[in-house]
Formats: sequence, C-alpha cells, structure tokens
Amino acid sequence: GPQQAQGFSFTLLPRPWAAPVPGYASERAVHSLLFDLFGRREAAAADEAAELQLGMGALFDVLHGAHAQELAFTSLFSFIAGLKQLRPQASPAVDALCAAYGLVPIDDPFGGSAIAPSPLYAEWASSHSLLARRDGAEALALGRRRFVRIRGTGGRLRATVDCLQAPQLSLYGRREGTPGPSLLARARQHVGPWLAYAGEDYTLTIATPGDAEATCVLHMHSF
Repeated sequence: GPQQAQGFSFTLLPRPWAAPVPGYASERAVHSLLFDLFGRREAAAADEAAELQLGMGALFDVLHGAHAQELAFTSLFSFIAGLKQLRPQASPAVDALCAAYGLVPIDDPFGGSAIAPSPLYAEWASSHSLLARRDGAEALALGRRRFVRIRGTGGRLRATVDCLQAPQLSLYGRREGTPGPSLLARARQHVGPWLAYAGEDYTLTIATPGDAEATCVLHMHSF
C-alpha cells in the first residue's frame, strides 16, 4: 500500500553498553547482540574482536531448530540456549558476549532465576504470591503477564489463583505432533486438573484485566 514508502532507520554503533536497562528486556541490547553473533560491523578492531560472525546459516538453523521446538516461549533465552547446543565450540565466546550485554551465561531456554531486571519465569512453588501486573517504565511491561514454569510430577495438577481481579489463566505444554508450546487450557481463576507428565515442562500465564496493579496468590494442587 501507500505506506510502504515510509519507514525509519537506526544505527547499531556504538554498542549499547550503557543501555538504561541492560539485559534480555532491552530491545537495543538484543538487536545489537544478535548482530554481533551473526554479522560484521564496520568498526574499530577492538569492536570486531568481540564479534563471532557465525553467519546466516547458523541463524537459520537455530530459528528452525531448538528456538522453535522448545517448550519455553520463544525469547532470547531459548535462542541462545539453542545456539549453544548447535555450536558448542562457540559457547565460551557466546557467554562472554552475553555478559557484555548484562546477561549471565544462558543454558536454560526458560532463562533460569538469576536474570536482571527480574526472571522471565517464576518457578512453581506449592503456594506463593505473584505480582501479576506492574505499571511504570521500570516494569518494562514485563508485569502485564506473569509466566510460571511448572515441572510435571507424573500426577494430576490443578492451578488456582486468588486475586480480586479475576485473572485469566492459560496453560501451555507439549501437544503431540506440534513443535513448541501449545495451548492446553484457558479459564478464569483456575485450570485443570491435567496430567502433568514427569519431567515435562508446562507454562502457566496469569493475566489480569485493567490497568491496576494486582497481587495474586498461586496455589498448585496435586491429585
């Protein structure tokens, strides 16, 4: 259409070492990190030394491999974890480059727990409080939905959430014949029970309506 002639541009130099909020939630840090992994900058020798230049072939293989097939939602974590599986010999250099962008070494496609500004996923505990929505620039919109990683126990599980705002819960997991996470159930306040296969990962998303900050308490019940 007529809008195709409009656009914008930005430069990837200098690197965003001093990004206001470094880490996986920084758009500037993420696109510059990806460029350093696969591209080449026209920059000083010191900058070029930090580039891995793995090429577009490796990028394609990761995007169509582990990044798309992991049960974790696609993120920088599933991408880097998949890249290190694909190119294990490059892992030390990948870790060093990630560290420069405010990221701890990434081996878990779910991101692990020691992640700034806050973990992308909360790990399931038998009962704990979750801030289901946070507002303001410092939240980086990460609080609009909370993601809870649930590891199957081999039994049946049911998730309920106590919250004044009647949150919507969505459960994602593996569906036979479909790569990546698939929607298994969606409801208000509770989902399940479902058969949680031992060792299998599931993701529960908690979304509250409106703009108000809401604190929810998640309860997991085993059957």
